[in-house]
Amino acid sequence: MGPSATRSWLAVLALGVLTACAGTATVQPANITSAWEPSILRYIANRGGLPTEVAGNPFASSDEQVHATVRDTMARSHFGPDFPFLAEKPQDFSSPYYMVVVLDAAANPAYHKLCAENGPRGGRTKADGGVVRVAAALCAGDSMITGTAGRVSGVRGPDDPAFIAMIAQVSHELMPRKDQHDRDGREIIVP
Repeated sequence: MGPSATRSWLAVLALGVLTACAGTATVQPANITSAWEPSILRYIANRGGLPTEVAGNPFASSDEQVHATVRDTMARSHFGPDFPFLAEKPQDFSSPYYMVVVLDAAANPAYHKLCAENGPRGGRTKADGGVVRVAAALCAGDSMITGTAGRVSGVRGPDDPAFIAMIAQVSHELMPRKDQHDRDGREIIVP
């Protein structure tokens, strides 16, 4: 193999490596407080769902499309009983639990502050180079129960499989199978 063929082969290999890295999501392990219990999910399901505020939109798509994609993905991607992630609280809804998800291309929102009444919310900054950051928290009142943050690069829109995979991973992190304080290591199953 001559020098030009070697360079061409190395260029193809480098392109393949870069392509494989694009769209890879990184999600932090969840910060799980002592308030987390898997039985919370059964409570949420019995109440009719989880109000979910999605803020920010780093894509050219409409806010409604982006926010619906986040809520639908999270609803399909969590442990425990099925329940909807609600765009709005129904009338006469009574549950202390809600979710906050912030999408931002420019900043790393602090997930531990999302449950506060004036916590950080996302803006409409374009995803520079396809990088999207997310911060999310499961809240009760103004207290965080679980929270995490993540990022993904190389995404082109809310239907990009890499973006959907990141949101699914965030959902899994926020609602784990195990109670952090279960000392004997048994998994607590919530039907």
